[in-house]
Amino acid sequence: MKDMKITILVSVLISLVFLVPDRIQLWAYQTVLVQQDEWWRFFTAVFVHLDLLHLVRNLGIFLIVGSSLERKLGSLQYIMLILVSGIMNNVFAWLSGIPDPFIGLSGVIFAIIIVLFLELLVKERSEASMLGILMVLIFIDQRIYHVSGVISGIGFFYIKQTFNFLKIHIKGMIHVRTKKGRSISA
Repeated sequence: MKDMKITILVSVLISLVFLVPDRIQLWAYQTVLVQQDEWWRFFTAVFVHLDLLHLVRNLGIFLIVGSSLERKLGSLQYIMLILVSGIMNNVFAWLSGIPDPFIGLSGVIFAIIIVLFLELLVKERSEASMLGILMVLIFIDQRIYHVSGVISGIGFFYIKQTFNFLKIHIKGMIHVRTKKGRSISA
């Protein structure tokens, strides 16, 4: 449970938002309200769900794949993925011109699935094949939230891998030792 604290916190928050009768009017993305400077709706929409089936389906998948990825990434990177993909999914939906309101966690879930898939592909190739089946579903279901979730997830993974690569190489350059044991700076 300790290593899924963000997944649990987000799930509880989404469940509490569901109990608010005016949740769609208060927090869903709506173009006319964003044009009135309610920019926070680009993110709060991920916490809003239309009905019980929508809520249960998204939370069930989120708890399974989210907890797996949270253990792999750690809390800080996991929070960053949720924030960035949540905002980007609504920005993509807005730019695409689809009618609003935009609500739900599915774009974040698809970002989590793609990052989990890429993590497994890079580190543990055997488990990645079962997630590959889920990836096929993304391309069958062309909803902008799901496609933008994949794009957000790929972007997040690429940036994460780039920073890890740079961190390793910079650390290696700073701590170079000569054969006689003296430290030198590069």
